[in-house]
Amino acid sequence: MTDATVTSGSAPEADRPFFITGWSASLMQSISAVRAPAIMSLLAIVVLWLPQQTWEVYRVLLQQRVEAAPSAVSWQWLMAVGALFLLSIVLWQVARELTYAASERHDIDSHPVGKFVLDWSPRVFATTPFVGVALGLWASLPPPARREPLDLPLEQVAAIKRVVADAEAVQATVQVAIAAAVVMAIVIFLLITFFERRFLHVAPDRQLTEARGRRLFFINHWFLFPLVGAVSIVAFAWQPIALPQYFGVVPIFAMWVAISTVLMAVGTRVYDLYRVPVVSIAVLAVLVFEFYGWSDNHRFRQLRGTTSRTELRTAFMDWVASRKDAQAYRDAKRPYPVYIVAAEGGGMYAAYHTAKLLARMQDLCENFSQHLFAVSSVSGGSLGAGVFAALANKNATNSAAKPCAAEYQPKPNGFEADTEKLLSYDFLSPLIWAGLFPDFVQRFLPVAINQFDRARALEKGFEFAWSADHGSEKNPFAGSFFALCTAGTKACPQEATAVPALLLNTTIIETGTQAVLSPLYLGYTAYSSTGGIEDFYRSSADIRQMRLSTAVGLSSRFPWILPAGWHNFTLPPTPGTNEKPRRYRMSFADGGYFEGSGALTADNLAQYLMEEVLKPNGGALNGLDIALKIILITGTYQPMDHFFETDKNPLVQNELTSPLATLLNAWRARNSAFPTELASEKGSGPYTVMTAPFDNYYVTLPLGWQLTKLSREYLGLFAGTPQHCIKKALRSTPVAERVDLPEPVLSMNTTDCVVQQVVEDLAPQGPPPVTGSTR
Repeated sequence: MTDATVTSGSAPEADRPFFITGWSASLMQSISAVRAPAIMSLLAIVVLWLPQQTWEVYRVLLQQRVEAAPSAVSWQWLMAVGALFLLSIVLWQVARELTYAASERHDIDSHPVGKFVLDWSPRVFATTPFVGVALGLWASLPPPARREPLDLPLEQVAAIKRVVADAEAVQATVQVAIAAAVVMAIVIFLLITFFERRFLHVAPDRQLTEARGRRLFFINHWFLFPLVGAVSIVAFAWQPIALPQYFGVVPIFAMWVAISTVLMAVGTRVYDLYRVPVVSIAVLAVLVFEFYGWSDNHRFRQLRGTTSRTELRTAFMDWVASRKDAQAYRDAKRPYPVYIVAAEGGGMYAAYHTAKLLARMQDLCENFSQHLFAVSSVSGGSLGAGVFAALANKNATNSAAKPCAAEYQPKPNGFEADTEKLLSYDFLSPLIWAGLFPDFVQRFLPVAINQFDRARALEKGFEFAWSADHGSEKNPFAGSFFALCTAGTKACPQEATAVPALLLNTTIIETGTQAVLSPLYLGYTAYSSTGGIEDFYRSSADIRQMRLSTAVGLSSRFPWILPAGWHNFTLPPTPGTNEKPRRYRMSFADGGYFEGSGALTADNLAQYLMEEVLKPNGGALNGLDIALKIILITGTYQPMDHFFETDKNPLVQNELTSPLATLLNAWRARNSAFPTELASEKGSGPYTVMTAPFDNYYVTLPLGWQLTKLSREYLGLFAGTPQHCIKKALRSTPVAERVDLPEPVLSMNTTDCVVQQVVEDLAPQGPPPVTGSTR
């Protein structure tokens, strides 16, 4: 038999294009035979290698392994290794069965090239899970220059050195894990090769049709894995948060890849045998269902019952009038500080940075929350703001003036400790499970099942974290967004309000504009000269209520990780006209699409309060002088500085990638530019702006919903330690007098001085003395 000879299932020689020779036809047929496990193996490598959140998952698993005591070993990392090993076996066995079938139907292994692919590809596919892990671990290592901390006699530098030492310990473990992953890939390859040669008789000198081990695929996989998937969906639907958190991301992903590989392989076999394109039909169905919205199950949750909202100006004036420590500032003839916080997006790291900083200031100053009028937040910053608001709703009070602590000391049962527990939970695993199983199944269904929405898994994760730490007490994340004791609320007496009003920024997909979800009615700002704020509801009455978790989640929906949330609503006819009510659908995505720092809304809010409320109605304040201050809680993004300070891969931008790269980088730079410019412009005036940044130079922080202890420890450096503030190092200091500090230390110091300024502001009789200050 010649190389060009094929069975009746192949195209005749004369019908092939001139470039399809005997060896190329054999190569193409062999690759086509294993296309299902090949595609899934490639997908597994990409997911296990490239996403930064995957790197953080590895760090979580490795740090658990390093820190686990012998009597309390965490088994999650072992489950991850076991799941990857089982995935390797599935990829191998499915691929081997497909090579058997292809060899049986076509005379592929009569040609050396086809024979080589059929013999070796299943063994190669079996290694891909651990190859992907090895590449991901390697990519997670920081550039060598970033491992060397600074050499300055400062407390900030000493703190950096401690965290860098912990980071080096984790990185050493990562290096060992890289070697272990490579060894596992090699061992799996060698063991499978030995097993096939010794027991299945798969060898270069034997055709696959003569090998042993036939018919295992349909018996072991076709029935087993769909059953495993169905049982998993039922079990996880029963415990949609706790079970995914127990198993972790890697086993969930491995199970999905295994099931998808089996189902896709069955589809390709059906096509090869009967020419019915099952996989193509399924993909086409998904596209059609998505295009017509039949499978769109992302309508956000709403509670029964409606409420009304107080207009912003009225709420603010009533809020100021009800402050129980205001008289102390009148007596001391000092301005009454009112804070507006802008919290930027960034997933879990932004949530932690925001909540940690606000909690730190609350632990230092018991009166802080009653001076914090509002928080304008985006994405992860909205979760941080929600956590602080929930804790303040439980523990904060509007009380007479109380002194602040001059120096930071951890409080075992304080706001910061509570914040640490709430944000130490794994919010990523429930989201991944919901996305890969119920919400993935939904893509193939022409009828929307709202319970399958993966965004609900994230929202329920927020609710679960509170219940796990606070037991059966009332859960503010599961309760109404409008039930918090904020300015303008009807949930508590006005004199009891000590919770900031949350202004959660979203982006309207249909218009591209920003909409702000708030317990205050913001519609009148549109008629001011200060810059209007688009109100989410566009009405002050008959507002359909929603959970706090849903409100936070709507601000955090960054496609494709999280879907856009939508709802239908009806606008009543204009009074005195014959118009009919108009029905609309509106969809909301992450607020960071429009402006990612929350600073724009905070700035418009401050302008409105100063020009529309304070000046015309100054007499209503009974002689109280208001000092309005915006605190920007941000990260750092200096693209030019970081470009020249770090090693870059010599990648050339081309005509295909440069437009997308430009759009992405310009979007990031623009989100960074506005708060920077706002802070520089508002150093003085009717209201002022302070910046509390962090710098991710030493530890790379991922955009996701899970943080390792190392990342939380590093972010804790930027939570503010007032006794370490060096005034002469601030960016506002004249250049001739400024102490020059490296960027990470400067960011730490800036936040230290912001917190120190708050401590001074909230002391009507004068700031407390600081011992051992480096100022």
